[in-house]
Amino acid sequence: MTDIVDFLRSRLDEDELFAARGPGGQPIQPADLVWTYEPDTADARDGGSVVARGHRILIDSPMVIAAHVARWDPARALAEVEAKRRLMAEHRDDGDGHCQGCGMNAYEEMCRNIDNCPVLAALASVYAHHPEYDETWRPA
Repeated sequence: MTDIVDFLRSRLDEDELFAARGPGGQPIQPADLVWTYEPDTADARDGGSVVARGHRILIDSPMVIAAHVARWDPARALAEVEAKRRLMAEHRDDGDGHCQGCGMNAYEEMCRNIDNCPVLAALASVYAHHPEYDETWRPA
């Protein structure tokens, strides 16, 4: 069985790989990572396009779809991967199997097992659909 740390590392590596590559598997250039939504008509409800560095990459789509795609652009996905990795760096195994990040103040109890860390469990919960997800990690 995979432990929660290895599971998260693998999922974040996958997220990073998919965010940094286009649909054809080609690397996305840094300037193309930020996507915006532009309405195609004066009435934005009619639809629009997703634009990266002046190039329309999703054309004439319903507003809800184009705006959704633009909101979850590669730059945001990569920023989220980095933020999650920073949290994992704080909540790491202290060498004895305990969580280094939990119990660092008077309000928290130290986790005796890194797999029980509530921060790591919360991070892993977004991947609950993955076949390697362990239901014992699910936050209470």
